[in-house]
Amino acid sequence: MPKSYDPDRMKAALQSIADSTPAERKTATVFEPGCIFDSHRGHYIYPEIIKLAESEGRALDDRMIGLVESYDKDYHEESYDYEAIIEESEAAIGWLNDNRRPEGFWFGWWEGDFGLYPIENDDDDV
Repeated sequence: MPKSYDPDRMKAALQSIADSTPAERKTATVFEPGCIFDSHRGHYIYPEIIKLAESEGRALDDRMIGLVESYDKDYHEESYDYEAIIEESEAAIGWLNDNRRPEGFWFGWWEGDFGLYPIENDDDDV
């Protein structure tokens, strides 16, 4: 996890992304490093991560589309499959890291926020 902000390393990483071709980046969107969804969203962050991955090309089945679309109104109902949303958000993070992660960065959680963060050392697990 990121422990400190190194402006020179960040500048070099961003320049590397800018200089690469789309095929080299393997990204549909060039994400700005840092927080994408901050922790003030609370539990509403999970469907947002799923929608982000879907907007980047990750396929969802009809059941999951329905769960995501009805989240705001139904998440508190006893019959709502909240665990499926949590599991799907983790799968979406894995997909983003496998398919949209720029070299030298990782998608994940840091201090309650979800975002794209620089890999600080070789021990960081993506």
